[in-house]
Amino acid sequence: MNEKNRKASKVFLAGFFIVSVLDIIGIASSVEVLQIVCKPLIIPLLMLTYYFSSADKNKGYLVALFFSFLGDVFLLDKSNMFMFGIAAFLITQIIYIFIIVKQMKKPSSLKKYLYAFLFANYVVYLVEPYEPFSSLQFNILLLKFD
Repeated sequence: MNEKNRKASKVFLAGFFIVSVLDIIGIASSVEVLQIVCKPLIIPLLMLTYYFSSADKNKGYLVALFFSFLGDVFLLDKSNMFMFGIAAFLITQIIYIFIIVKQMKKPSSLKKYLYAFLFANYVVYLVEPYEPFSSLQFNILLLKFD
């Protein structure tokens, strides 16, 4: 990273922290104007920090952060734009999943089955206390110790 990018990265990172703290202050003190001004600036400052500080830029991260920005902006008007905000955050999460899966090493078949088994047990553990599942005997499948 050259000196110009390093300085820009530091400026944007400082701006990110300042704006984030101001947003938290706005939330804690119920100053809506501060929230409306600061909230939409957080993600673009994070994007600029990433852009200027990373030598190997992942465009997927920038696209995901853009959708996070859209979600933040849409959720400023919760009464009319709530579903658009939630959709933007859903797209963000889907992009993150694709990025992470692309970077993962392919596990062996044994590991795949082990992960699937552990995940299924975790899901069953979460669902077990709820009707109609509470009457079923899921404890046989679970690897939990009480």
